[in-house]
Amino acid sequence: MADLVRRKLLDWVSTVFWGAIVRELRPPMTTRAAILLACAALLHAAFPPAEKLGRGVVVVRSSPQEVFVGWRLLATDPPAIGFNVYRHTGAGPAVLLTPKPLTGATHFIDRNADLTQDNYFIVHAVVGNVVQGATGCVFLPADAPVRQFLSIPLHPPEGEVTPDGAAYTYSANDASVGELDGDGPAEVALRTAPSRMAPAVAVHDADGTLVAVRKRG
Repeated sequence: MADLVRRKLLDWVSTVFWGAIVRELRPPMTTRAAILLACAALLHAAFPPAEKLGRGVVVVRSSPQEVFVGWRLLATDPPAIGFNVYRHTGAGPAVLLTPKPLTGATHFIDRNADLTQDNYFIVHAVVGNVVQGATGCVFLPADAPVRQFLSIPLHPPEGEVTPDGAAYTYSANDASVGELDGDGPAEVALRTAPSRMAPAVAVHDADGTLVAVRKRG
């Protein structure tokens, strides 16, 4: 609901304020135009454009006997939201891991998983005792390594040849994370440094799938 109100207000700002501002922005700037600009800036600050983010559920084997499950709290979530966490082990049924919805944190430690088998973790939001839709199913393979991070395979662009015949390659450089294509999960934008020519950006999903490559120059 809050997201819908934000979009409606921003649409209203675009149609009413900016139309009026365009009419008024002729030198010298009038007091009315200055007021309109100030109001538009205040509304934009109060309702900034937001990424279309999902829960971003992350699962890692954090110790030999423990699995860390974490997820994102959204700006549009109501204050009394809770979360249920489920686990599928192998081909078995879903097991509820939380006796009651979690309300004080956005993570859960599973100490009872059979880590010699494949496991799947699912998080459901709970609002007013009503279980909401699942936020994706995250896979943890059997005998997963213990680590405190996600490993994302990277795919720098293939090497090429310049017009004058000199070969060059790309190597991984810095990266940024953001929701770039509107599907909910965040992507990783990897800036790659070439041995010659201009840099390129390779966009990856969290599982390492190459989404797009943008080259400069």
